Amino acid sequence: MKCYNAVSKRMTDGSLDFTISYKLESENELFFLDNDLDVLILYEGDKKYIVHLGLFVEKIPYDFVEYKIKVAGNLFWKQIEKIIIDYILTDYYKEDYNFKNYMCENNLDVSFIKKELEKSDDYVDAFCNSFYSLTDYFDSWAVIKTEEDFMTINKILLKPKEDEHIETINWE
Repeated sequence: MKCYNAVSKRMTDGSLDFTISYKLESENELFFLDNDLDVLILYEGDKKYIVHLGLFVEKIPYDFVEYKIKVAGNLFWKQIEKIIIDYILTDYYKEDYNFKNYMCENNLDVSFIKKELEKSDDYVDAFCNSFYSLTDYFDSWAVIKTEEDFMTINKILLKPKEDEHIETINWE
């Protein structure tokens, strides 16, 4: 089984504050270690990621987060979550027939949801307050892939919820 190394990190002011190191057998063990953690650094071999507990457990390349935090500050996490929501309501909805069925079975209309979110002053909070049940369809993790220069997102990976979590290192 894959061994992970994780380090907690507080990023309220953009600074690095390494406090705890763990060796884990599964990425799902991360947040069972300390209930107060909302951001971690996760090492998978030579790759380094930020793992943020938000709308999903968001796994994002470290260098991308470091650069974007300098530009956007703490608004970065809201921006990421808005990007994920938009992806769910556009590309994912178009690509996954089972998700469309899930939406229909739960009387959820994509056009209506988009209109309601656009009316709100806080898109992400509006989603969380009114449409968070959409996330029940998905695994608790979301993976953000970036270009090699870590400047732009090129892919968002979400998986339908399964009985057993598949480690995100195996997603593609």
